Amino acid sequence: MNKLLITLSLFSALSANAEQLFQARTGQTINASISTKELTRIQVSGFPIIKAFTSAPIVIKKDTVTGQLYILPNNIKNGFNVFIVDKNGDNFNLYLTPSKNHVGDSIVIMPDASAIKKSRISNTGTVKANSPYSRNINEVIQLMFINMDSNYVSGYEVIDINQIVPMWKNVQVNILKQYSNNLLDGFVYTVTNNTKDRILLDEAKFFHKGVLAIAIEVPSLEVGDTTRVFIVQERVGE
Repeated sequence: MNKLLITLSLFSALSANAEQLFQARTGQTINASISTKELTRIQVSGFPIIKAFTSAPIVIKKDTVTGQLYILPNNIKNGFNVFIVDKNGDNFNLYLTPSKNHVGDSIVIMPDASAIKKSRISNTGTVKANSPYSRNINEVIQLMFINMDSNYVSGYEVIDINQIVPMWKNVQVNILKQYSNNLLDGFVYTVTNNTKDRILLDEAKFFHKGVLAIAIEVPSLEVGDTTRVFIVQERVGE
C-alpha cells in the first residue's frame, strides 16, 4: 500500500451566510457572491495565496500568517473579477457578485486531486491522483466533514468516542468520532483554544505512523474558539 500524507485546511460551508465551498482545478472560473459592505475572506485550502490581481476599485488585504485574502467591495453593485495565484502555482479566476444578502461571507477553494498530487505532500511514496485509493481517502474526509451518520452511508462504521486527548497545556483536544471502512480509519477531533493568545495549528502535530491525511477546518484559533481536525490513517491489521 502506497503511503501519502495530505495536509489540507477545510472550512465549514454548510451554514447559511457563512462560507461558500468550491472544488476547482487550476485556471477554472469560480462564480461566487460576496457582501456589499463587509469583508469577504478568500482561502485556498492547504495553499497560501501569494498574488491577487483585479482592475476593480476594491480593497484587498492579505493575512501573511494564513495566506488568506480579505476583500472589501466598497459598495460596488456590479460583478468583477479577481485573479489569484497560490503557493502551489495554481491560479483561479473569481467572478464575484456583490449581494446585500451576504454578511461576513467567506469563499473557500478546494484544489482538485491533481493540485494535491503536485504539492509538497510526502516523499514516502506516490498515489495516482484519481486512483481508487486516493478517492477513498478523500471520501472519508468528506463524510467526516459533513458529519455523516452511518445510517445514510453504506460500507462504513461510525463510532462515537468523545474522549479527551492530552496534547497541549490550556488547549482542549477531544476525539469525537471514528469512521471506518475495510481499508481506512478516520477520526474527528475538536480543538479548543483555552490559552490567552491566538494559536496556529500545525498538521505535523497530529502526524504519527500510518497517518495518510490531515485536514484542519480552521488552523488559526482565537481565544475560546473551537475547530475540527480530520485524520485518516491505515486501518490497523490491514
